[in-house]
Amino acid sequence: MRANKIYANIDKRVIAAEEIKVLGSFLFRVGARADPGKVKAIAAWPTPSAGYAELTRPLLNRLEKDADWHHNTFDVIKSLQHAPVLALTDENKSFSVVCDASDNAIGSVLLQKDEE
Repeated sequence: MRANKIYANIDKRVIAAEEIKVLGSFLFRVGARADPGKVKAIAAWPTPSAGYAELTRPLLNRLEKDADWHHNTFDVIKSLQHAPVLALTDENKSFSVVCDASDNAIGSVLLQKDEE
């Protein structure tokens, strides 16, 4: 490791753990899941009240005249706390990249078909 200038802190080692926390996620043998402590804040979000939409840029277009507001939009955001477990990739299978963009954001996802 030193030849490649990679160093490890011996005090932070974890041996034979069922699950470890890495960069805000929990990794385990078959995949990864979100840190429950981080998603707890989503569950605690209050229902939007006067002025809330002004603080959230992605929802600003809902303020336009005659724009429809659907409470399920807020419920969809809150549903992120129940995100599925992410599976580990199989280097022997092909990958697909899907990209999307709008006036407010861009995004992409790396996909791999799972037979299960």
